[in-house]
Amino acid sequence: MNPRYPAFAFLLAILVNSIPLFGGAPDYMVVDLGTMGGTTGGANHANSDGWITGTIDDADGVTNVFRWKAENCIEVLGTCGGLEAWAYGINDDGVIAGYFSRNEAGLLQAFVWSESDGVTELADLGGGHSVATDISSSGVIVGDSKTGQQVGRAVRWDSPTSSPVTLPLLPGGTWNSAQEINADGQIILCADDAGGNLRPCLWAPGTGTLDLGTLGGTWGVAWGLNDSGVVAGYADTGEGNTYAFIWDPVNGMTSLGTLPGYGDSIAYDINNDGVVAGQCQGPNNSSRAFVWTAQDGMIELPTLGGFKAGARGISNQGWPLGTAMDAEGIRHAVFWVPINEPCNCLGDLNSDGNVDGLDIPFFADLILTESGSTCADMDFSGGPIDFNDVAAFTCKVVGSPVSCPPS
Repeated sequence: MNPRYPAFAFLLAILVNSIPLFGGAPDYMVVDLGTMGGTTGGANHANSDGWITGTIDDADGVTNVFRWKAENCIEVLGTCGGLEAWAYGINDDGVIAGYFSRNEAGLLQAFVWSESDGVTELADLGGGHSVATDISSSGVIVGDSKTGQQVGRAVRWDSPTSSPVTLPLLPGGTWNSAQEINADGQIILCADDAGGNLRPCLWAPGTGTLDLGTLGGTWGVAWGLNDSGVVAGYADTGEGNTYAFIWDPVNGMTSLGTLPGYGDSIAYDINNDGVVAGQCQGPNNSSRAFVWTAQDGMIELPTLGGFKAGARGISNQGWPLGTAMDAEGIRHAVFWVPINEPCNCLGDLNSDGNVDGLDIPFFADLILTESGSTCADMDFSGGPIDFNDVAAFTCKVVGSPVSCPPS
């Protein structure tokens, strides 16, 4: 039970009392995580337990860190000791990695957050500036920090209290930064080469830093990494475009192309099944989120009615997550769920375009009749309606406002 939301206990009691004591190439649905009254939000990373983390603006335009789970509602963790804060990684222990702004001059401070210890600031390389971008299942944190000479270097922290360890530069290069780490300790980097070109790189213990190449041009960026060592990112084609790619040690770099009618594409993440999430750039500054699989190719994901959307991560459950704009221009933190039957908006059981108290009788009827519904599978378990579905539905109805895409 969550006392932060008025009427939660009352509505939960009504719905729980209705539950019987005994019971028994995909389409995607966009799920809005809600807002805090601001104009921008984004989901960045998810762990295997269904927790999602990211950033969300409040009504004053201040960027806050949040975490979310279907049956726990959205929980705003605030600015973590700074003026604003951003979160980019969460491991299976629920530890979040991110950074906050120290001052108006733009100095950033890397941190990790845990439920037991709260915020722990990470040591830097002497330049007063650090960023944490990911944390592994074993608690190793990666990111970058500036030296006393204000040179940016990719670093690894073996624990929240350890000193940062720098990762090797490319030959002739001057800086690098780390993006993600996998279960084997491999780390993807962005680094400059001797000619000053941005290059996608992979570092592994004992083998050093490997330049992954490009799609025919001079530069590229590595963003995502799975536990098999497959990398996702985007690279210059040498023909005026940048395309999403995947890279593996056997096949090297493979272009994923782009959506029909769109130009450049970016791959931001890849899960352990090899499913890629990213976005494509379209005309008039528009963008669309996508998922890519080897079997189905690139699949466009639905929006909230606006002209911008992008997937920044993908969970091992197969949920792309990121941001989507509504018709009013507000960017919401969202994720997308593969579905087997039509559902325009999770929880909108009377199909009026809203998730509110008018949906309660329909939800209760599904419970009483033991009927299944994709739109009522609030915890995405695929099983019968249970306590977790009730809790998640309650979050939708009485929690932070959510948007439904146009039907």
